[in-house]
Amino acid sequence: MLLSALFGLLGLGAALLFGELEDFLAIRDLSGRTLVVSALLLGLSFVCGGLRLQLLSRTVGYTLRLPSAVRAHILGAFSAAVTPSGSGNALAIALMLRRDGLSKAHAWSVALYTSVADLLFYAWFAPVSLLTLRLSGRLPGSSWLLAGGLALLAAGARRRR
Repeated sequence: MLLSALFGLLGLGAALLFGELEDFLAIRDLSGRTLVVSALLLGLSFVCGGLRLQLLSRTVGYTLRLPSAVRAHILGAFSAAVTPSGSGNALAIALMLRRDGLSKAHAWSVALYTSVADLLFYAWFAPVSLLTLRLSGRLPGSSWLLAGGLALLAAGARRRR
């Protein structure tokens, strides 16, 4: 935890050093209520990620404590943010689960399950999102056709393998 705080402060310092101060001062334009609600929603997302890891760890027969699951989720999210294409996510989750007592096989299985669950979510909700945008008038007709065409091409390429 202490190391995470240290890296967070180092990252903030680097952003202040190399960024523009006016950009950071824009936070003053947000209301206190907005900041509190944002912090609460961020915390809720961490807890939900931890609950998902708890559920997935049960599939391999291991009961993971919620604080451990939340820690693994946060470390995975951080690792995904600082590695190319989010490649550090599964590694960080697996290493934290190993630290919490899962065998190598079970830790990597749970880490893989999280990636598969993410991909399934994107596969299911991308068409729903496109349809919602189209029906709301926020997605022009030509974009809708392009997105649909690309989806059909991807599905056809997948079937040929």
